[in-house]
Amino acid sequence: GMGGYVNGERGEKFYALGNSPIPAATMLSYFFFPWLGKLSISVVFSLASLFIFLAIILIFFAPELLPEKVLKKRELKGYVEKVKKIAEQG
Repeated sequence: GMGGYVNGERGEKFYALGNSPIPAATMLSYFFFPWLGKLSISVVFSLASLFIFLAIILIFFAPELLPEKVLKKRELKGYVEKVKKIAEQG
């Protein structure tokens, strides 16, 4: 219904946000490349893990957009419906 549509739209925004740290990190790496030698490895790793952490958190907010989960839900629904039909016939 309407709720699903709104949720889907919201989910798409979260999904886009979840994917944005990757190009953002790539652009930042090009921008900061000259200064990378001056930064310590631990600072670089901290920044990288922060970006990855944010991406994962944002993707978890939109679990219905992960294709595998959607397909598994559909398979499960189909299976449940088959079982119901068999139960009704038996």
